[in-house]
Amino acid sequence: MAQPYAWRRIDKSDGSATISARSGHTIAYVKDGLICYGGTDGRKNERGSAVPNSDMYLLSLTSDNYSWSFLSATDSSSLSCPPARANHSMVALDGDKV
Repeated sequence: MAQPYAWRRIDKSDGSATISARSGHTIAYVKDGLICYGGTDGRKNERGSAVPNSDMYLLSLTSDNYSWSFLSATDSSSLSCPPARANHSMVALDGDKV
């Protein structure tokens, strides 16, 4: 039976951001794609414990050329990211807020 969906590697020639392989992250669907936040990527602290990430990325799903972009809260923004975390939950609100 033919499968309508298949995994494919995202072409990096367009200059889009690179996101590290990770676990314990969350992904939520928003109006323009998928937001990925937190998780761990193998980094360890001086005690050998996993160090969680506090970075946030958007996987744009608005065209056939899917791409990752780094999202940041600027000083002039009323937005702020929560502290670094892993194995957590996240939900989308109003289609464009998490």
